Amino acid sequence: KLKQGTGVKGIFWDPALREGLGDIAIRSMDLLMLYWEPGVEDIQDSANFFSLALADNDRLAARWPQLEGNAGSSGITVGQYVSDQNIDTSEKSVVVDWYYKREKPGGQTVVHYCKFCNGVVLYASENDPQMAETGFYDHGKYPFVFDPLFVEENSPAGFGYIDVMKDTQDAIDRMTQAMDENTLAAAKKRYLVSDTAGVNEDELLDTAKDVVHLVGRLDERGFMELETAPLPSNTIAYQQNRVAELKEISGNRDVNQGGATSGLTAASAIAALQEAGSKLSRDMLKSSYRSFCKGMLLHHRLDAAVLRRRAGLPHHRPAGRHGVPGIFRADAAAAAGGERGRRGAGRP
Repeated sequence: KLKQGTGVKGIFWDPALREGLGDIAIRSMDLLMLYWEPGVEDIQDSANFFSLALADNDRLAARWPQLEGNAGSSGITVGQYVSDQNIDTSEKSVVVDWYYKREKPGGQTVVHYCKFCNGVVLYASENDPQMAETGFYDHGKYPFVFDPLFVEENSPAGFGYIDVMKDTQDAIDRMTQAMDENTLAAAKKRYLVSDTAGVNEDELLDTAKDVVHLVGRLDERGFMELETAPLPSNTIAYQQNRVAELKEISGNRDVNQGGATSGLTAASAIAALQEAGSKLSRDMLKSSYRSFCKGMLLHHRLDAAVLRRRAGLPHHRPAGRHGVPGIFRADAAAAAGGERGRRGAGRP
């Protein structure tokens, strides 16, 4: 969330947990592998939602025999992070988890799920008689929760601290580099020597030599030191001002690190500044708490579905004040081969 600007977690049912009894699995999702309808601010308003994952061809063919001979490049390009390692994906295929919403004649919206790889459908809830009418999720919501840091308009994703601070940090880095080069140039002595000066350059450059020989007379016209002008004071002050600007933008002030400005010694004054300087942290925690509540609501509905199913109670119930009428059907994961939990995000 701090780096990319958005944290995403998925809430699934994993039938393989707890020695086959099954349990809820909350997994962190890769934002580069998620796709939604452009222009929406809430993924629940998107007509389609895609979750992609890379999987080994051998493991895919072993789990789904219909993929035998169809594994390979599917023409789908997935985003990858810049890395020092050379990650080979030639023996991997893109597995797509496609969630989409359909409106029933009565006005109720249901969520269906389709899993496919290289054009081969591995599972489709609309083809399952038990879920053709009710949908893959009874509550009609996508099982993903987005937690943006700084919200952007017309997008469920936000931007993080790197996006906010990178321009100022880049300017500070370039100015610091110039200051380092100036310091190194001033620390090393250089000379302007005329061809007619007759100075022995080897002895001049060898600092171990106590005597440097020359031919002829030595004057300022034939030999002089090359001086490096120091940086102006306003340049150094400007660099320090940019550092202070970065601290203000990021909210990383000195008082937050336990420091205090000159003349500030009262404990109550320092505590007041620390409290005022934590506004960004409080806002960030509030948004994280709201996303946590959404995730826990799906977690609760998911857990309640399993308990009702094992007790033989109906799967459906009227919508509550949160507008979430149903829960994830526990038998759906078993019917789909546990595709929404065993590895998460469509991984085999």
